[in-house]
Amino acid sequence: MTYHGLEECETKKKHARDALHTALKSLDLPQSQEGLSALLNDYKHGSKERKRLLVSRYGNMLVMLESNLNDTWLANNSRCCPHCFSRIEKNGGCDHMLCTQCGQDFSWCCALRLTTKNGKTHLQEYVCENHRK
Repeated sequence: MTYHGLEECETKKKHARDALHTALKSLDLPQSQEGLSALLNDYKHGSKERKRLLVSRYGNMLVMLESNLNDTWLANNSRCCPHCFSRIEKNGGCDHMLCTQCGQDFSWCCALRLTTKNGKTHLQEYVCENHRK
């Protein structure tokens, strides 16, 4: 598909999250992220009988729950490349990032596109206001 902007996708995700929250209130589900993750883990690693029991109790909520937990994890643990908007996870090292999709250098803290002019001073002299020491 050609690029169509983010608003439509974000609107659909918001409606899906709202529907999930409404449905979760009507079920006897754990209310914390940890509890929901444990329930999903119980389903994934349970026996066939355990899975049948959970599906009979919660129905398709388990699929929606997994999607919601994935979206939450992505929102908390990744950022978008400022050039191509690919999702990027930082798993260590310094704040100088290189997008593997488009090759753009950028600062993890503020998503500033780094060039040969501003790259060294931005990261070495802690010019970035959001720099975490």
